[in-house]
Amino acid sequence: MGSVYTRVQNLSSLRPGDHICIWDYSHWPFSYQHHGIIYAAGPALATLRVCHVWSPLQSFREAQADSCFCLSTLEEFLHHRSLQDLRRVEYHTSAVRNFCAKWGEVHRAKSDLPQVVLARCTFLLGLGKGDFNLWTQNCEHAAHWCKTGHQWSKQLLTRAGGRVPFEKHLTAEAVEALEHEIAAIKAVARTVVATVLQLSGSQVYLRSGNGHPEFHRYARISDDGGHVALAVASKDVERTAFRLECDAKAYNCVKVSLRHDASNRYLFSRSTFSCVRDVRMKRAHCLRGTSGMRWEYAVSSGGYLTSMNQHRRYIGVRADGVLVDVGCRENALSFEFVPCRAVSDAIATRNESNKLPLPDPTLVERCCDHKKNVEEMRSQSRLELEDERRGLIAVNSLL
Repeated sequence: MGSVYTRVQNLSSLRPGDHICIWDYSHWPFSYQHHGIIYAAGPALATLRVCHVWSPLQSFREAQADSCFCLSTLEEFLHHRSLQDLRRVEYHTSAVRNFCAKWGEVHRAKSDLPQVVLARCTFLLGLGKGDFNLWTQNCEHAAHWCKTGHQWSKQLLTRAGGRVPFEKHLTAEAVEALEHEIAAIKAVARTVVATVLQLSGSQVYLRSGNGHPEFHRYARISDDGGHVALAVASKDVERTAFRLECDAKAYNCVKVSLRHDASNRYLFSRSTFSCVRDVRMKRAHCLRGTSGMRWEYAVSSGGYLTSMNQHRRYIGVRADGVLVDVGCRENALSFEFVPCRAVSDAIATRNESNKLPLPDPTLVERCCDHKKNVEEMRSQSRLELEDERRGLIAVNSLL
């Protein structure tokens, strides 16, 4: 299951803040993963930028002393490994999906906003010179910390100590400055969540955010009352109003359900063991449960609707416009909740107030002196290697 749903099928689907890993099978019968964070998107190997703990040197001793959290192209990240083995690591998965996936490709923990992830990446860039340790400070520890704020390696089942990677070489003021910056970004995100929560209990249209604004498509219940399709709606009668019910416990996502008042049916995801992929309108009852009618709405990182049952699928669209479950994010649709009110489509599609603001880290004051951290940080292993090289040069000069 993991390899099917986490495999990167299209490079253009990778977005800043994504956690990726590449399988390495060169040391048969053993295999391992190398982890990194997408820093800048792009359509090709040479244009995608990845943050990861890495060194281009070949010698193990020199590479260990030279490795640091650096920025490279995806081509350098792959390092002669096959693109077919590239995976996008998933977070907040279910127990079933975690059990069925290949080890290290999915996590049950929740990830932070892409803006928070990138702030952590920027903080680490250039740090950790020579501090690589397979068991306590490897590439997965750093990547997982960027995503969640916790240093964890699922491959080795080890945790690294400290609030941040390489903390023993950093000042307390630098770490506190990063925490202040992240807290400011999260505060902006909470205002976005609050905006969505204000719509709870009201009627909304479900609008696909994909495509040109003049061709926005709205969800509409089909004549059979069960299927839901997308269509370019020119009148309110051509789109269905849903009663939005939502709540939030996290700062970056909202749990929502969409009910049709006339039929008292909810927008349901398919069940875990169902062969039917259509998203359908159903009534909730004790045998069916309520997990299928609950969706996680990523308000600040794409607007995707993810089912809360065991398979954790997204909503996509079939060629005939019918909404279906899809396993990969690159096939998913992003959605917006548009309040029902008596305005024309021309105004609704151009009204900026309908769009949820995204947390912008550039508006947050940066208190961390990154350049100073990089210049002052000198690891012991790096100093030992430089002393050894100077000693060899001195010896050779005497010969």
